[in-house]
Amino acid sequence: MEIASLIALCIIGYMFGNINAAKILSWNVKNEDIATKGSGNPGTSNMLRTYGFRMAIVTFLIDVLKGTIPTLATYLIYRFAFQVNGNLIIIYSWIVGICAVIGHMYPIVLKFKGGKGIATACGVFFVMQPIIMCFIVLTGIIILLWVDIMSVVSLYAMSMFTFAYDIYMGITGMTNVWVYIMPIIIWIITVWAHRENIKKLYNGTERKVNFKSRFSKEHLAEIKAEHQAKKQAKQNEKSAK
Repeated sequence: MEIASLIALCIIGYMFGNINAAKILSWNVKNEDIATKGSGNPGTSNMLRTYGFRMAIVTFLIDVLKGTIPTLATYLIYRFAFQVNGNLIIIYSWIVGICAVIGHMYPIVLKFKGGKGIATACGVFFVMQPIIMCFIVLTGIIILLWVDIMSVVSLYAMSMFTFAYDIYMGITGMTNVWVYIMPIIIWIITVWAHRENIKKLYNGTERKVNFKSRFSKEHLAEIKAEHQAKKQAKQNEKSAK
């Protein structure tokens, strides 16, 4: 029963990962396919470059929840329903979380062409060790403001969490080797997904996201003007009817 439930949760986690927020938002809000814009990657970075901060942050939060929900559900199920020991709860939660990340990166509903898994991985990390992840988010924002390159922040987040988590587990006396291996698996697959970005970073050709400019007075004025124009267009349509 325990293993059968784990298999079912892995499938659920993978299908959660298949929900592509970037695709859904670009289709429904902009009537466009984000896969045909910018870098073609259906993820937060491309949404930020193409549609701006608001669309990007909604995309990011949804992708985070794709990792958080199945991982947290697994933890709660095995702790309260099956009452398994602590090590297995951690390992099972990691396994389902990894499935969610893989679902985001290789979604069957999109012919296995998904994003790079960073936001969904962050959702998994928040469940597994929220304090470490909060620190990484805060320092990640500072790094983004400094270098203005999203792939640098993504690689930093994956690497720093893996290192800090394994150190923390060691300090607490964890002896099960799989607890240490699980975050390394996510690190490997997300770094592999960024192999082209790493090449561009090495060559100095990686694109910036112009994060600071998203909060400039000029950009905010453009957003306000666009919102007012849409509001006026709706009013004109109602008047015409």
